[in-house]
Amino acid sequence: EQDLAQVHNCGRCGTPLEVANEYQNLVRMQNVSARRLERITSDEEERQRQGYDVRAYFAFPKVGGVSASQRALVTDALGSVANLEYGDSATLWRVNLGWSRRQNTTEHGFFLDIEKGEWVSRDQVEVEEGIVAAKPNARRVIPYVDDTKNALVFTPSVPTDNEGFMPSLDAALRRGIQHVFQLEASEIAVDSLPSRDRRNHLLLYESTEGGAGVLKQLLEDKKALSRVARAALELCHFDPDTGEDGGMNHKDGCEAGCYDCLLDFRNQSDHARIDRKLVAPFLMRILNAQIELGDTPPTGNNPWNALYMVCDSQLEKKFLDLLRQHGFQRPTHAQYLIEEKYSKPDFYYQEGSVCVFIDGPPHDTPKKTEDDLKVRQKLVFDGYTVLVFHHQKTDRLSLVQANPQVFGTAFKVEGVKV
Repeated sequence: EQDLAQVHNCGRCGTPLEVANEYQNLVRMQNVSARRLERITSDEEERQRQGYDVRAYFAFPKVGGVSASQRALVTDALGSVANLEYGDSATLWRVNLGWSRRQNTTEHGFFLDIEKGEWVSRDQVEVEEGIVAAKPNARRVIPYVDDTKNALVFTPSVPTDNEGFMPSLDAALRRGIQHVFQLEASEIAVDSLPSRDRRNHLLLYESTEGGAGVLKQLLEDKKALSRVARAALELCHFDPDTGEDGGMNHKDGCEAGCYDCLLDFRNQSDHARIDRKLVAPFLMRILNAQIELGDTPPTGNNPWNALYMVCDSQLEKKFLDLLRQHGFQRPTHAQYLIEEKYSKPDFYYQEGSVCVFIDGPPHDTPKKTEDDLKVRQKLVFDGYTVLVFHHQKTDRLSLVQANPQVFGTAFKVEGVKV
């Protein structure tokens, strides 16, 4: 696992990062609990209005010293439109440097009582007025969190000088993906790179546990990105077939943006910049663009790596980890398409025609559960063996051990970590 404090250069271009040169006293936040609020409070409104100066960093996994990411070029009749780079299990770091509107932008972080582990205020005015007590044990630290997510870097090939273009594109792509793939707002997240002041790239990642596998489809399905652009145009009140602007025909008239198109609670700090008209021409180009895939990600000499590279979610990778840790038989294929049955098992064992499904949270909806049942009943009827590992209901190790005819007999493999 990579330590952010030891990352000195960008893994893509080699540029030195401010993490190693400017940020002092980085503190990784590990023991943190959270709960969902029933309503938005005035405190939360104020935090969103002021906003935090959060910097995002990422690193794609490497195989044999080479980045295991898939690249694609989006082009139309006029030339390059955008560059895409996708990676499974990318390491993400998010660093909170303080309030966006702090007076001294060279001071980073917050004050932490190093004895009690409590966040405290060191605002001199508040201390002098007795609003807060002086804390001699307070030290300034920079908190950060890390995680492993499926991530996609989206880089437009068009000029992005207008300060409203990238915030508008951020909102349009996010809303378009949510609409096309039927995701909740919390399931997809976007960060600006290298910072909110210099938005040259958009880092999209699947924020829910396990992920839904939608970002990978933007590269593998040649029509997926076009469908996202079409949905984004429609949400922005444009006719995707003619490009005609119907914003003023909206119920209250939409000039630059409204809560039915690009504005929402999360991006309210960008409301003054967002303008749906800025991104409409770009989305029209994506609508009619082609996707050209780059080189296949490296897999190294280990046959397990090829399976990991095809996985759509962290749950699938954890299942492979389980098999490797205990020395069970390796699947023949991952994401194996059985065309005549309109089914794609997460893993497939050719000997015995065994289909293994790893069901994450996206499979819990009534409609998806019903569809899964129909497809899997057809597979069983036609002679396939079907095994389902549910993210909550299944003891994975016990189910694997109960099927030695599929997974073989376990033995201890040294040096393999889960």
